[in-house]
Amino acid sequence: MLEEEHGQERRKTGCPKHRNRISGAESLEKRKPWIRRDISRKISSSEASLFFLGIPVKQVILTIGASVRAMAHSARRAGYQPLAVDCFADRDLVECCATARANRYPADLAEIVDGFPSGPWMYTGGLENHPDVVKEISRQRELYGNDANVLSRVRDPQRVAAVLNAAGLRFPPIRWANQGLPVDGSWLRKSIRSAGGLLVETYCGQSDSDDQRYFQKRIVGLPCSILYVGTCNATQLVGATEQLVGSGWTGASSFGYAGSIGPLCVNPELEMEFHRIGDTLRSAYGLVGLFGVDVILNGNQLWVLEVNPRYTASVEVLERAFGIYAVEFHIAACRGKNVLVKPLNRSALQFGKAICFANEPTIVNRFFLEWISGHHPPSDGWMVMADIPEEGTRIAAGRPVMTVFASAPTAEQVRGRLAQRIAETRQALARNGSQAAQPPLYRP
Repeated sequence: MLEEEHGQERRKTGCPKHRNRISGAESLEKRKPWIRRDISRKISSSEASLFFLGIPVKQVILTIGASVRAMAHSARRAGYQPLAVDCFADRDLVECCATARANRYPADLAEIVDGFPSGPWMYTGGLENHPDVVKEISRQRELYGNDANVLSRVRDPQRVAAVLNAAGLRFPPIRWANQGLPVDGSWLRKSIRSAGGLLVETYCGQSDSDDQRYFQKRIVGLPCSILYVGTCNATQLVGATEQLVGSGWTGASSFGYAGSIGPLCVNPELEMEFHRIGDTLRSAYGLVGLFGVDVILNGNQLWVLEVNPRYTASVEVLERAFGIYAVEFHIAACRGKNVLVKPLNRSALQFGKAICFANEPTIVNRFFLEWISGHHPPSDGWMVMADIPEEGTRIAAGRPVMTVFASAPTAEQVRGRLAQRIAETRQALARNGSQAAQPPLYRP
């Protein structure tokens, strides 16, 4: 599961943030030259800032997805100069790199990408469900990640179930038809294009006429995500996190991804099973680079739910906990190099992120942004808030507003601090959001 996103009738494209933003241009003819000029200027500025920080710029790389802020920031920390295409063009993404916003995600991605300088690209959440788009973009530029052929196979739950069961690993039973299924809430109805917990619901007798849906036995337990790096001949375990799923205090939907806390500490037997899961999946599908596996931990049993064959939402939590540059691992693996994942400075603390969802329609104005600007990064340089919307952004009830971060000695303390920061965000939004029915200060 992971975060997906944005805009005008965005429900039709599977993106959960309902925001109206300014785009770079009104037509492709206008957009392309504007993008090129802006990128040229932004690359020069960003390279200079990295140079003065003592970080050599290794390569310019295009990051694409529904929301790429985390991946772009991760790439920049590793010394790369990212370019970005996503559904939002959030303030902190635009400050990081040259950014273009997709208004018809993912249908317009190939057109937008054509306006960027040549060079490699990598993708994040949501595009694993659109192998045709991945294939089309990869005709234009080198892909650092899993190609369309891999995606078509690894996102098929029936194939994944067969591979894992043959290896003696657990995958909940699935059905393609609802005939004979109980309606007591013990089964879920899911989309094969689900991401971030979207399009997942408790099965209570709904129609199964949609051929993009399937049914999966519900497993009760702790939702977790395991992160790996796959190379041509090995699988490296990076770490694992607890997933915040449907957490009421965030405002997320019942099965919606709402954040991560980690690193997750487990006993040696479970860690060995983590390795077996990663090795089995990499060997079966040829997974390369970063990939995540969503699991349910039920006692000492691990149940695999799905495979996310790309940079996942929990990466930045593990990066902070271990002092690593995950994008460096990813790019090295995709270039055919061996990777050794070794924490540089494992902290004794737990780290977490949580998404604040709007509890009512609101419009972001300058007072809310001024409140955000008063929260300076801690001494370690990591942000306490991210995915900051632009002034004038309209956010519908139930859609994500922004992301908050916290650290503490225990996972429960992290959860408490995240909840406190979301409560503070809601208070700031309420002071700002009382104007929701009035014209915004800045209308896109």
